[in-house]
Amino acid sequence: MPPVSTDSRAAVAAELAEARAAMFALLEPLSDDELARQWSALQSPLVWDLAHIGHFEDAWIGQRVGGLQPLLEEGEELYDAFRHARHGRGELPLLDPDAARDYVSRVRDRTLAVLGGESLGGGDGDPLLENGFVFGLVLQHERQHVETMLQTISISGLRHPGGRPRPVPGAGDRLVEAGPFLLGSDDAWAYDNERPVHERELPAFRIDATPVTNGAWLEFLADGGYGRRELWSDEGWAWREADGAEAPLGWGDGTVRRFGRDEPLDPDEPLQHVSCHEAEAFARWAGARLPTEEEWEKAAKAGLLRGVGEVWEWTASPFAGYPGFRAFPYPEYSEVFFGDDYRVLRGGSWATHPSVARLSFRNWDFPVRRQIFAGLRLARDGAPIEARLGPRDRRGALEADVREGLASTPKRIPPKWHYDEEGSRLFGEITRLPEYYLTRREREILEAHAGDIAAASGADTLVELGAGTSEKTRLLLDALRAAGQLRRIVVLDVDEVTLAASVARLSAEYPEAEVQGVVGDLERHLGELPREGRRLVCFLGSSIGNFDVEHRPRFLRALRDSMEPGESFLLGVDLVKDPGRLVAAYDDAAGVTARFSLNLLSVLNDELGADFDLARWEHVPRWDADRELMDIRLRSREAQRVRIPALGLEVPFAAGEELHTEISAKFRREGIEAELREAGFEPREWWTDEAGDFGLSLSSVV
Repeated sequence: MPPVSTDSRAAVAAELAEARAAMFALLEPLSDDELARQWSALQSPLVWDLAHIGHFEDAWIGQRVGGLQPLLEEGEELYDAFRHARHGRGELPLLDPDAARDYVSRVRDRTLAVLGGESLGGGDGDPLLENGFVFGLVLQHERQHVETMLQTISISGLRHPGGRPRPVPGAGDRLVEAGPFLLGSDDAWAYDNERPVHERELPAFRIDATPVTNGAWLEFLADGGYGRRELWSDEGWAWREADGAEAPLGWGDGTVRRFGRDEPLDPDEPLQHVSCHEAEAFARWAGARLPTEEEWEKAAKAGLLRGVGEVWEWTASPFAGYPGFRAFPYPEYSEVFFGDDYRVLRGGSWATHPSVARLSFRNWDFPVRRQIFAGLRLARDGAPIEARLGPRDRRGALEADVREGLASTPKRIPPKWHYDEEGSRLFGEITRLPEYYLTRREREILEAHAGDIAAASGADTLVELGAGTSEKTRLLLDALRAAGQLRRIVVLDVDEVTLAASVARLSAEYPEAEVQGVVGDLERHLGELPREGRRLVCFLGSSIGNFDVEHRPRFLRALRDSMEPGESFLLGVDLVKDPGRLVAAYDDAAGVTARFSLNLLSVLNDELGADFDLARWEHVPRWDADRELMDIRLRSREAQRVRIPALGLEVPFAAGEELHTEISAKFRREGIEAELREAGFEPREWWTDEAGDFGLSLSSVV
C-alpha cells in the first residue's frame, strides 16, 4: 500500500477492525474454561494467543512507534513467544479471558490513536512507518494467530463451526519450462524472508495442477504405505514408529474428526493434517517428489496451479534467507529459524486470510508437525527415467531364473528376487540391526573421506549402481557439491518404484544437478548408462559379494568396458573377519534376516502362483572358510512337493534339502585389488573404518 496518508489510514483502521471482529467471532462459541485450557503440547492455550496478539501490537505500535509505556507490565514475561515453550504456557499466570479481551481492546484504542497521529507516513525516515509497514506487520500477525487458534480448536475436539478445504476440479500435471524467473516479493507489507526479489534459474519440471486428495491417500493406505520402510526417509521412519502414525491426523474408518464432529471422508477434498514426513513418503509411493519452494512459486506465478489456498503445501526446501537477506524489523521473525530443522510450506489454507496468502509468502515448521492445515502437491523431474527393463522383461527373467535354478543341483534362486516391496522393507530393517555392521561401517568411511573421494576423482557426474534409496550416496553428492563439481547424477536400479522415488528425492535435494534414472540389470545394461561428463561410478554396500567367483570377473570387465579412461570406480567391500560376527550379521537375534530370506518364497508365491509353505522352511546361514563367503540357504524341514502353476512345474524337495538363495563374499585388500587390476582398473586409494570391518577402494580406468 502507499504511505499512510489520510485516506489510507482509514483503510488500515478498517482492516484492523475486520481482523479483530474475526478473532472475537472465532472465540465466541467457546467457554472461558475452554479458552484457558492447554489442549495440546504443540499449541498454546487460546487465551495465551489472545493476549499475545495484544502484547505484540502494543510492543510495535504503542511502545515502538508511539513511545508509550507498556499497557501490561508483565506482558514481556508472559506473552513474548520466545520466553516460554508452547507446552508450558498453560502453567503461567495468564490473564483470564475477560481480562485478556479487555487488554487487547485497550491496546487497540492506543493503536488507533497512534494511527491518527500527525507524524505518520514515513516522513521522519523511520523504516517501520514506510508504506505503513508496522501496521501491516501487526495486522498480518493477528490474522496468522486466528489460523493458529483454529488449529488448536481443530485438534482439541471442541465443537466449533470451523471450516474445511473445498474440492478442486481438474487433474493431471503441468510442464514448467526451464528458464529464469523472479523469486520473492517487494510488496509493501511482505516479510523480510520474502525479500529481496532476485532471479532464479530452474530446469524444466512438472507439477500437479491440484493438491493431493483424500481419495489418493486412501489408495496409499490400501497399498500399505505406512508400513513400507522403503518409502520413508530414516528420519521419517523414526518419527512414524515413535508417533505410531497409521493415517493422517483425525482419520478414522471412513471418517475424519473435525471440530468435534466425525464426518464422512470426502475423497475429492484436498488432504490435510499430514506431516512433511508423510508427504514425502506419499510422493515416493506415487513415483514423484515434493516441489522445491522455488518450483512452487514459479508455477504459481505462471498461473499453472489450481486449489492454491485450500491447504498449506509442504515443499522439499529448508527455511533459509534469500541472497542479500536483511533481517527487518527484528531477527526473531525469520532469521533465528533459518536452517535444516524447518521445512517451508507454501500457498495458504482455507483458514488463511488472503492478505497473508501471497504467492511469495513463506510459512515454515518442523517436518513432524501435523496440526497444520497442510497437505501436498506432487512434482516430477524434467530428468527422464529410462526403462531398459520393463515389466515383461522382469517377469520373463524371473521365470527363466526359477526354471533353470530349480533344475540345477543344488537348487538355487538368484538373490535379486528377494526385493519385492516387503523384501525392500525388511532389508531396510536389517541395515539398522545391531548385528548388521556393514551399513554403519561404510557410512563411517564416507563421512570421513567423501571430500577426499570427490577431490581424487575430479568427477562432475556420479553414477550409482543398484541405487536403492541412495541414502549413503548423499554424502558423496554433498562433497561434490561443496567442491563445486556436481553437474549430473545417474542412478540404476532393477526396481522402477524404488528408482522413481530416489530420482524424485535427489532432484529435490540437488536442484543444481541433472538427475537421470535407468531401470536396468547390472549384468545387462552397464553399456547403456549415460556417458556424459567425468564420471565417478559407485557400487556400494558390498553388493559385489553377491556375485559368485565366476560372475564377478565378467561383471568387473563389463563395467570397465562401459567406462572411459580417467574415470573413477568406487567399490565398497565387506572384509574378512571373525566368523562369529559374520554369521550373526546374517542370523540376527530378532529373526529379521530369516524373514528376509524366507520372503523369497513369498515372491514366488505372489508372482508365479507357487504354493511354498513358509512354515516348512528354515533359514540356514553358514560361513564357508575355504571360499571366504557367507552361504545363505533355505532348508526344507520335511519331504514336500511344491507346485508352480505359472511354469507348469511340480518340484520335489527331500527332508533337509537346501535351496541356495544368496552368497555374500568377504574380501581382503590384496585380493580385490588384484581382481580390479585384472579387469582393467588401477587401484589408487583404500580406506577402512576405524575397526577395519569394511573397505572402500577407489580405482581409475586405465
